[in-house]
Amino acid sequence: MAGTFQLFVGIVYMILPPVLVPIYVRIVYIFIKHKKYRSLECYQIMIQVGQIAVGPGIALYGLIQIIGYDPDGVATVFLRILSSTVRMEAVMSLVLALNRLRIICGLRYPQVIHTIILVIVWVLGVMNYCFLFTPWYGYLVIPGEFLTKYDTSKPYTVILQTIGGYTMTVSQSLTLIVYLVIIVYLIRMHCKVTGKNHSFKEKSILYYAFTRFLVDMAVTIIFNYGHLPHIPSIDFPVFMGYILNNLGLPPMLYLILYRNLRREFCGRPPLTQALTAISKYPNPQHSSIRP
Repeated sequence: MAGTFQLFVGIVYMILPPVLVPIYVRIVYIFIKHKKYRSLECYQIMIQVGQIAVGPGIALYGLIQIIGYDPDGVATVFLRILSSTVRMEAVMSLVLALNRLRIICGLRYPQVIHTIILVIVWVLGVMNYCFLFTPWYGYLVIPGEFLTKYDTSKPYTVILQTIGGYTMTVSQSLTLIVYLVIIVYLIRMHCKVTGKNHSFKEKSILYYAFTRFLVDMAVTIIFNYGHLPHIPSIDFPVFMGYILNNLGLPPMLYLILYRNLRREFCGRPPLTQALTAISKYPNPQHSSIRP
């Protein structure tokens, strides 16, 4: 029977996805619905980076903490997605950084390079997920343990885990280099009298991407290189960090940094659209706008 702390953890894991995922889903829906977002590569990447698919697995992880077992291995099936998404996100974040580099620094290499990388990421991510259903690789979801882990008793699990770890480390190292180049470039432009004046939108995307990168890197270092003991009092906050980083932080940054998105999220027209309507109908008596 689950202890008090295990019940508490289970309830927290079950509550967070229903609270956070709908907010994230609405933002992604807005990105997909409106052409002004979905036509731009940066938003296309941010749509893919969203880890909405991990929400059901996290909620089920909470359920098995409460009931003490995994019915028919359903929670394990959903939680195996985590193994792929964290690695896919690391490479996609690198592509987003390259997009910022290309736009802000005015580079002229073919954009199709980004598309090719993303296609490869999706193929490898799906393969990683499928591998975990074979007898040679394993992923453990155990009631009473608050952090998922690889089953190293399977013959090739360590190889898969090692490749995934190197993928994340290399991707995040390259991402750091790209952002350092962008920062140096912006400093140089700022020091020049005739430097470029980048739009607030471009800077907002940069702020979002750089903040996500910093937090992702911190979580990766703690998770992979922190050598923390696997005890409930440590595993719970580590997994909570993963949940909040991937389901809580992105929507928060979107709503803080993007004013028009914030208005659209609340069902209000974008600011530019509202201003256009006001200028078109300066006299309230002739306005067709309804409250």
